[in-house]
Amino acid sequence: MPSVPPFPRASSRTHSSPVYRQRIRHTVPAAGCLAVLLFLIAFGSSTVSAQPADPAEHVSSTEPSTSSLSSPPQTIAFTGGAWYDGTGFVNDPLYIENGRFIAERPASIDTTIALDRHFVVPPFAEAHTHRIDQKGTLEGAVDAYLADGVFYVANLNNIPAFANPLRDTLDRENTVDVALAHGGFTSPGGHPQPLYERLVDRGIYSDWTKEQLAGQAFHAVTNSEELRTAYETIRADEPDLIKAYLMFAETKNASGLTPAVLAELVEMARTDGLRVSVHAQSANDMHIAAEAGAHQIAHMPPMPFQHDDGEKWYLIPDSTAQLLAEREVSVVTTTVLADGFDDGERKERVRSIQRENLSTLHDAGVHLLVGSDTWGTGQNEALYLHGLDVFDNQTLLRLWTDTGRSIFPDRAIGRLAPDHEASLLALTCNPLSDFTCVEKIDLRIKQGYVIELPPQTTSSP
Repeated sequence: MPSVPPFPRASSRTHSSPVYRQRIRHTVPAAGCLAVLLFLIAFGSSTVSAQPADPAEHVSSTEPSTSSLSSPPQTIAFTGGAWYDGTGFVNDPLYIENGRFIAERPASIDTTIALDRHFVVPPFAEAHTHRIDQKGTLEGAVDAYLADGVFYVANLNNIPAFANPLRDTLDRENTVDVALAHGGFTSPGGHPQPLYERLVDRGIYSDWTKEQLAGQAFHAVTNSEELRTAYETIRADEPDLIKAYLMFAETKNASGLTPAVLAELVEMARTDGLRVSVHAQSANDMHIAAEAGAHQIAHMPPMPFQHDDGEKWYLIPDSTAQLLAEREVSVVTTTVLADGFDDGERKERVRSIQRENLSTLHDAGVHLLVGSDTWGTGQNEALYLHGLDVFDNQTLLRLWTDTGRSIFPDRAIGRLAPDHEASLLALTCNPLSDFTCVEKIDLRIKQGYVIELPPQTTSSP
């Protein structure tokens, strides 16, 4: 993996142009693996206007110097703009110093950014993906996430041999931050084993055989002894959280873990301070996961119908929703999956159950996370949720901007507030009036650095 070029040092010289953009440039070469290029233009005190993107503005006019990535970001002041406070927009801009938001004006200002007619929100997140899992999938993926304003991502099943080496490239000011679950716990032959075996047949994991998948892409266990052995294996690979599978548990067609083994896994993980995300195929699986002490449900049923009497299997009863709320179990929505699997009358039945389940969970106070489990960026899930017309724009915006804090619960993110990481998006219109304004991002700042994407960057498919 190529090393990251040094971060340019802030300079006290005056830039010759009266208006310029402070930049971090993030590019992905057409060939080979990801190479991250960071350029910060920082020449004295200046004023920057957030304006509609112009391809010509993507050309840097300065030469980078040789300071390291540990150099502090600039001190930034903002004028104008409406700032999202979790309930609405207020005219109360913050300052940025040392990569954090502060309320009081600092002694000196390096850059002032004018945000007139812009709406400032926290960055977005993708709570369920498998997109970033090896060097090859990085090409274009990071740019796509950043283009859509998605700074925080959870990969809920990956191969650590491929994904762990990416950590040196990710989790930087100019890339996305990714939590990796590594291989999930399931039963022999259970999901995701057949899926990964098909991927090997297709050459997705070059030079790997199916026999190498066990203990990497998945951990197949049936009893306590096998669980303990597998758990030691995954702990050595340092996951950020644990993934487990329940597939119609306690039925004759069950696969994935048994409820007893799941409960034992959760206890092990909690002892080590690790959260457990459970793939729950049915409403009853959700209940079992909550009783076992899981932290998260990775899918809200239904995904594609596997039973014609779908309402029986997938509708979430009030008692389950209340249990999830009481035990503070979050639920990843993944509703956009219906677009890829079902159509016609069947799709409308799925959408009807989705609406009812979302309402049941929200009314009970369950924390909903925006995640797609697709090759999109999470924006596709947010827009699909908007189309279901269950939540008003304010509720949906809050759910999406809150999602990152569930992915990284120990970090001060997801709020435009003092002492929080200085990361934001400036939109050109009000998402509370028109939710599709979340697509119209004019400025991206991550941990105090302004990100500018290459001109060829496109958002999620």
